[in-house]
Formats: sequence, structure tokens, C-alpha cells
Amino acid sequence: LKSVGSGRCDVYGHSAGDWSRVNSEEDRLRREEEEAMAKILRLRRQQRVLREKAGKMLQHDLHTIEALEEFEAEEQRLESERIEREKEQASN
Repeated sequence: LKSVGSGRCDVYGHSAGDWSRVNSEEDRLRREEEEAMAKILRLRRQQRVLREKAGKMLQHDLHTIEALEEFEAEEQRLESERIEREKEQASN
């Protein structure tokens, strides 16, 4: 049996090179899809963080990201001090 137009025998199907090209293209598309999904997940995380920060800014009547960062740093400092006091009390 000969395929029409190509002039080569088509009894055994496609060549190993044909299948290799198909597999390579599938791999490329899979990698591209994984990269796109990773980007979507990154963007969703960024959106969640933005919503959390916006909520905290509104809750504490802060008007800039810098003011929020200062507020959070002070919160962290106070929390660290509280933990240290609890450790000291537990050791006494």
C-alpha cells in the first residue's frame, strides 16, 4: 500500500521521527501549561495578599502601604516582646 502523494510506503504507520516530534510538541505544551498555571497561582496569591493588606489598611485607617508596613513592624515588635515576657515568667 502506498499513501497518495508521498511516494513512500505507509503500511507501518508513521516513522519514529514523526512520533518523536509529536511527543516533543506535547512535552513543550505541557511545560507551557504548567508555567501558565504557576503564574495563575502566583497572581492569585498576590491578589489575596493585596486584599488582606487593603482590609488591614481600612481597619486601622492607614492610607499608604508604608504606614501599613510600619504598623505591622510595630505589631511584630510587640508580639516578640510578649513572647519574651512569657518565656521569662515560665522560667521563674
